[in-house]
Amino acid sequence: MIRLRWYFYRGMDNVPPVTLLAWLGFIAVIWVALALWLPVQFTLQKTESEPEIAVPKTVHIEKQELTQVDAFLAAAPDIEQVSHAIETLFDVAANHHVNVQEVIYRDEIRPGEPILNYMIDFSVQNTYPNIKRFMTTLLATTPYLALEQISFERDSINSSQVKTHFKFKLYLDHE
Repeated sequence: MIRLRWYFYRGMDNVPPVTLLAWLGFIAVIWVALALWLPVQFTLQKTESEPEIAVPKTVHIEKQELTQVDAFLAAAPDIEQVSHAIETLFDVAANHHVNVQEVIYRDEIRPGEPILNYMIDFSVQNTYPNIKRFMTTLLATTPYLALEQISFERDSINSSQVKTHFKFKLYLDHE
């Protein structure tokens, strides 16, 4: 054993360090190929050789009870109540001392759907706590109103006033 060690050290004296690093890199590449790449290849070959699962041509879907959806559709306010919902929006804004600006109304009826999507886009400017109270009160008092998008903008870092743009969607029954 001592003699073998002596041959090893004598042999290493004649090998430059760059050659040693090249051999270590070559051994590392072979190790990666054997330890990582080959098992993945064997797994892929195994899964490719397995027969495919037959997918049935017809799929039977059982009708499920959609009680929550049915309850939502049954309780949705009629299209005639859109003015009441808009009046509620302005009443809540007045109670929170928030001035509603730049109001845009759009309605969207999709074929085959019993619900009318009534979009309400507007901006307000006030302090952040007042705007937050306004938004939470409005959503609590109008159950078929959904907040789609909100964005905040402040003129300067020292300003307490925040300009907020809201996009709400009101769901109404149009049938």
